[in-house]
Amino acid sequence: MPKILIHIGPPKTATTHLQRLLKLNTSILKNNSIDYLPAQFKDYIRSYHKKKRNTSLIADKNSLKSWFLTAPETNFFNKSSNHVIISEEGIFRSAKDSKEIHQFDNFLSQSYSERIYLIVLREINTYTTSNISQAIKGLRCFNYRNCIEELKKYSLDRSFSGMMNTNMNLEIAKFSDFINQTNYLTNISSVLEKTLGISRIKLEGINGVSNASLDAEGTAIHLAYNNIIQKHLGNKSLAYLNKKIVIKTAKKFREEISNAFSKQQKFCPFSIEEQNKFMDLHLAKSQKFIDRFPGNWIDEVFTPTIRDKNITLVSEMNLAEKEISIQILEHHIYEFLNKPCFQLNPTSLDDIKDMINLFLKQEPEIVL
Repeated sequence: MPKILIHIGPPKTATTHLQRLLKLNTSILKNNSIDYLPAQFKDYIRSYHKKKRNTSLIADKNSLKSWFLTAPETNFFNKSSNHVIISEEGIFRSAKDSKEIHQFDNFLSQSYSERIYLIVLREINTYTTSNISQAIKGLRCFNYRNCIEELKKYSLDRSFSGMMNTNMNLEIAKFSDFINQTNYLTNISSVLEKTLGISRIKLEGINGVSNASLDAEGTAIHLAYNNIIQKHLGNKSLAYLNKKIVIKTAKKFREEISNAFSKQQKFCPFSIEEQNKFMDLHLAKSQKFIDRFPGNWIDEVFTPTIRDKNITLVSEMNLAEKEISIQILEHHIYEFLNKPCFQLNPTSLDDIKDMINLFLKQEPEIVL
């Protein structure tokens, strides 16, 4: 029987980068008896997790396995004699649920004698900072008072508790191996060689950074955008509104910020003391996982990368930067609030300017 390599993330560990690389090399992989199933399970898996969060009782028909079966690509599982790679970080959410991940693994075992779960881990401070930046970029409201709680709660024992006391085959890779511009192709090829038992493949490379985190100025503008809209809409869920309205201008929004602020400061919401403070705690809360899956990834994850604390607020920018930020906010908030499908009364540009000015007066107490 063929093998299947299931890359489950976690998020912000070069997942998009790996998916782009695999998609680019689909033909090369196929010539080596490997089928890459592109990340089209996202809607199915993530809709499952959304339903799970919103109900107190999940019936078997709503299991992750059954959700997977609704995806049209899953008939591929029983037809291919090749090895298969899937990459979907949504599966990471099930890694702490023993029953759920076991059921999913048993489902895959019907077609694959060996199931290898690939996990990519990165240094804790930068991982947490990247997650915070991503949450803001994803139109979630956030205040920086919560940042330290995000850092404190890091625990590999908890994140992968459903996979710990099992014979499931986990392969742990280092984040740096996947983003190192000199060696990343060799490193990824080496992972495929080790997990699928194939000969070394020469992969084609991709250009640029995939799904990069926001830097300080970009984070500030995104956070202002999120808070202004949410305040105007009566604290409704921006994540819900984003899904309902489908903001197609999100990429354009980020490009405008990048063009206007080509030399941004590195975003870091933690003091040097905070970045050093929790390392012993993180080790203690991850010791079972470390003992179960030892490797050279440990030094990278638990050796802190220290940066100066840097949180930029729009209200604290210099006059020129502040004016540019306000112009970007005015344009995109106006576009958002006046979408035809929004079914609200039209919002004038003057109203939006008043919203922005009011927010900037209150910004420090709202987000700090």
